[in-house]
Amino acid sequence: MTASGPLVATLLSFLSFYAHLVACLPDPTPETVSINDPRLRIPSSPYEKGPGPVVVPVNNTSIPTADPSIRQFVWDANLPINKGNVSVADNATGALKYTIDIAPDDHRAFRVSDSDGHHELLRVHMKKSAAKGFRFTYNTKFNVSYRIDPRYARTDRWYMDVKGDNPDVTYPTLKYYRAHKSDEGSVFFHNNKTLVATFKFEKMNGNIWKTNHLGDVKNLVKLDIVVPTNIAPQYFIGLWTLVKLRIHKYGL
Repeated sequence: MTASGPLVATLLSFLSFYAHLVACLPDPTPETVSINDPRLRIPSSPYEKGPGPVVVPVNNTSIPTADPSIRQFVWDANLPINKGNVSVADNATGALKYTIDIAPDDHRAFRVSDSDGHHELLRVHMKKSAAKGFRFTYNTKFNVSYRIDPRYARTDRWYMDVKGDNPDVTYPTLKYYRAHKSDEGSVFFHNNKTLVATFKFEKMNGNIWKTNHLGDVKNLVKLDIVVPTNIAPQYFIGLWTLVKLRIHKYGL
């Protein structure tokens, strides 16, 4: 064998290794991804499912004061639940979203259920021990409780305490500043005074809806949830309902 034999063998070995290395490199051709590829799915909004109270960040100084997806709901301001279900509608479309009624198995409790009334989302028991003029906490089995501070001659204050069992989560408290002579006002995060929701009385304007699920109602209360939060609407509806029923029992 001539001296060039080992050199040729080495060169062939190198070329073989290089060809193997190139074959292992990623295909430079861009991947064609279907529009239905799950990797392109946009995360769902917390508004879609409303699983229940979920906290805002503890250091939530960046929470905006308004949101494009403001949620607005309306229902009969007289709350005639002694006559049957009270329907809660989407303010923009008139679509039926929730129902409020007296629990069929407990005349001292009210419920907030889904639009069909089949799935109970919240139940609050109006206990006898909740006497006029005294602080009281209405506990529920739905990860929320409501507290009243009667404040004697001044307008009472209400607190909504969100609860949960995740040790890594700080659950918020919300404070309802009710008007002196009515059950309307504003709800704030208690820790940083961020406005979360408002309750306001309005006149019925059902002619803007294709279908009117509220019937012959003249006066409405409108709930506006004005910041991003996935504290579900039924907890705010329950707050207003509890205050309304207590006013009906004890007066302003």
